[in-house]
Amino acid sequence: MTARPFLLLCLFVITLSVTAQTSAEDHYNRGIELRENKDYDGAIAAFTKAIELKPDNAQAYSARGDVYVDKSDDKAAIVDYTKAIKISPKYGHAWVGRAYSHFYTGDYNGTIRDMTEAIKLGEKDIDLWLHRGMSFERMHRDKDALRDFTYAQKAYPDNKWGHHNAGVIYDKQKNYMAAFAAFSMEIKLAPDDAQGYSSRASLANRMKKTSIAIEDYQKATELDPKSDGNWNGLAWAYYLSGDNDKAFTYVTKALEINGKNSNALDTRAGALAGKKRFDEAIADWAKAIEIDPKNAEFYKNRAKAYRSMKKLDLAKADEATYRKLSTKP
Repeated sequence: MTARPFLLLCLFVITLSVTAQTSAEDHYNRGIELRENKDYDGAIAAFTKAIELKPDNAQAYSARGDVYVDKSDDKAAIVDYTKAIKISPKYGHAWVGRAYSHFYTGDYNGTIRDMTEAIKLGEKDIDLWLHRGMSFERMHRDKDALRDFTYAQKAYPDNKWGHHNAGVIYDKQKNYMAAFAAFSMEIKLAPDDAQGYSSRASLANRMKKTSIAIEDYQKATELDPKSDGNWNGLAWAYYLSGDNDKAFTYVTKALEINGKNSNALDTRAGALAGKKRFDEAIADWAKAIEIDPKNAEFYKNRAKAYRSMKKLDLAKADEATYRKLSTKP
């Protein structure tokens, strides 16, 4: 008989524990529902209650972290994801969530570390390789970035972003043929997206393939007519081909969209100089320099116009500035 009260007490404790766990689960599920309905404050309150009732609930911490991300509070999200990882070190979702929050707060080392761990744990989302690659790129580790992007190309061949990002790195490395192939695949996968055409067109200009650049920029402006960059790219392609009239026409459209586009002002100045309208060209270069005074090319281009105008002192001054800005520290 003396053991009975103890047995009853044990049963009471077990029942209370099960009830608490069930209640924590109820709050967790309620939090999921509230988040789906975009009631983020309500979701946070529900997940907080679930955590209070079951402090070792890694999923609740991670879920609350997800809601903080929805509210653009990545710092708070990192705190919750970190708690989830401490409770459950092999919980891949928390590693992924914290990795993205590190990325969007500019902690690229943290992004690389967490995404690497998430990949080791078996997470398969292509964005892990893409964002880790972008983190490497922003840390000027282009070789590591290219490794991730080329993996994305091979493992997820139908996703345009692996091809696009690989193309950007190839372009930076001056591996133009590989970049051209990557951008071409991007276009094949997303023929209605202006970005692929504009990327390949910009590359074609540097490869001196102006006819391809013109064709691609024409398609890009058709798909995205509000992009001043695309109109300026088209104008620049015509300028490189020697057609100053068309260059002037299209760069004017770019400047109608964005009058403070310094590169477009430089393009129009070049077209005006090609038409021997030097005073107008000088005025455009002055505006471009006012907007971007550290762009060495603007001084170099204006110097050429001054020499054509026989204003040698002004030309020499711009050439000196060009050399100063072009010299690496």
